[in-house]
Amino acid sequence: MCEDHTPTFSNQGTGPNNTYIQPRLNQPLRFFQQVQNPPPTEPSNRIENFLKAYINRNDALIQVQTTLIQGMATILKNLENQVR
Repeated sequence: MCEDHTPTFSNQGTGPNNTYIQPRLNQPLRFFQQVQNPPPTEPSNRIENFLKAYINRNDALIQVQTTLIQGMATILKNLENQVR
């Protein structure tokens, strides 16, 4: 005689007190589902102020570098005139 080892279940997952989560069959399952990003926690003024300060610092550095390069160009011209 062959014994049936198939487990039997009561009517779990059915009825109004269903505590089991049933998959939605009308939507395809995806490995990567797009997650909606939460709204930013920082006010835009803070980011805007940071960017303005960053731009101002970079502008100051560019002005210093421009002055240094112009000074070096003058030195090279003087050296060139001395070599001739």
